[in-house]
Amino acid sequence: MVDRTTLGLVLFFKHIFRFASLEDLGGPFVLLLMFLGAYGLRKKNKYLYRFFVYWIFSTIFLLSFLILASRSHLMDFNWAIALLISLGLLTLIKVLVDYFKISGRGVLIVSIIIILVGLYNFIIANHILWGRIYDDSNNLIAGVYSQEIEKANISEEEVIATALAPDYIYSLNYLTNKSMVIFHPETIESLLDKNELSSVFQKFKVKYILGYSEEITEKIINQTKVKNIASSSFKLDISQLPRNKGWLMNLIK
Repeated sequence: MVDRTTLGLVLFFKHIFRFASLEDLGGPFVLLLMFLGAYGLRKKNKYLYRFFVYWIFSTIFLLSFLILASRSHLMDFNWAIALLISLGLLTLIKVLVDYFKISGRGVLIVSIIIILVGLYNFIIANHILWGRIYDDSNNLIAGVYSQEIEKANISEEEVIATALAPDYIYSLNYLTNKSMVIFHPETIESLLDKNELSSVFQKFKVKYILGYSEEITEKIINQTKVKNIASSSFKLDISQLPRNKGWLMNLIK
């Protein structure tokens, strides 16, 4: 219970801090708008206010301490977040209009300025997130690996054993619609020493391997009947981006 509680606390704060993350939600400014939206909702409808607060925090509590989930679940209350942000914008506009006693066209001008500031904040957040995605070569590597998988002409019932990270596997599974199972190199070495790798691969219907070192790949092939799609030392022939597409990607970055 102590270990579970400690891990739950870490995950709980991790989920909470995502509400202030620039990449996940839009940063502190958006969080401030959510607080203003919650404040405005509390004044108008306490029942809905309690519903949103209890729903979001109880979900985060269950995810952290019972399910021990670490991935982002903000998508589970996207519409609630959007509603609170919208109410926050309206509340901020009302506060400024009442404080400075603005009337007539001034209300419209203030509203447009506040909305544009909010949109600009989201543009900055997307700019940063897309820049990091652009700098990451994982998607390009997964694309090249997927081409090698397609060349192997693997049937639906055949499984690929791999040492690649889960992020690669998710992408490859999406791109190729092929079944994959993780066998860490340490596990492979242990099964090789016990001469049990062939029987284990048969149980998992493994017919192909992907992403192992040249040394381990050679050992696997010598002890089993599987085929190697590509080893970890495989030279990725990433094609050059077209000039216009490269210019656009750098502009977004």
